[in-house]
Amino acid sequence: MPPSIPLKWSRLPFQNSGSFWGGAVPKGKGIEEIKQELCRFAKLAWERRLIAGLGGNVSARVPGEELILITASGVSLRDTAPRNLIAVNLDGELVDKASNLTPSKELGMHLAAYRLREEVKAVFHLHPPHATAFATWGSPLPLVVDGAKARFGYVPCLDYAPSGSEMLHNIVQKGIGLFPNAWAYLLKNHGSITLGRSVAEAFYLADLLEDAAKIALLSTLARGGYPEVPR
Repeated sequence: MPPSIPLKWSRLPFQNSGSFWGGAVPKGKGIEEIKQELCRFAKLAWERRLIAGLGGNVSARVPGEELILITASGVSLRDTAPRNLIAVNLDGELVDKASNLTPSKELGMHLAAYRLREEVKAVFHLHPPHATAFATWGSPLPLVVDGAKARFGYVPCLDYAPSGSEMLHNIVQKGIGLFPNAWAYLLKNHGSITLGRSVAEAFYLADLLEDAAKIALLSTLARGGYPEVPR
């Protein structure tokens, strides 16, 4: 297990309590309900074209347990179903050793978020086209509209490493430690990660991230360059 990075846990900068979408963070949900939520929002991510083909992976913490549920390798998010979600403990060990499925190769980056930030209940790693276009530049996402600025504050871009590699997972762990107030991250030449205190929140932040990136790109067509958001 990579060494943990000390950091201060924080709330989203735009809210005082609860989850941004859907009111208070739900409590007491069972594993079957979490599975249904993951399936719903994984499919919605595919329908919203935040991912294509077999790419992307999503996960959620199981309430009251040292476990997460994560999508399987080789299964499209469009086809996510309770039967192909995999339970893994926070050491990365399979709970159901009889399963013939394997967790996403990006399991390590999901575990990094859960280990370092107790408030994180869900992680969405996707390849949204406009946000990923910015990720190829290796620079933070320009937040050119008030809504995105208020909700994200800052979206850093983390360094490149090959998909599924231990190096990438270590980069993500380091990035979460360096930017403990962030709830969205770009991955250079790769895609995005959003964190949430519910499955819904992680999804909606991913959706908003892509919309913010699209607006930033369109703003360059209007005049060239990025307008500044008033402070």
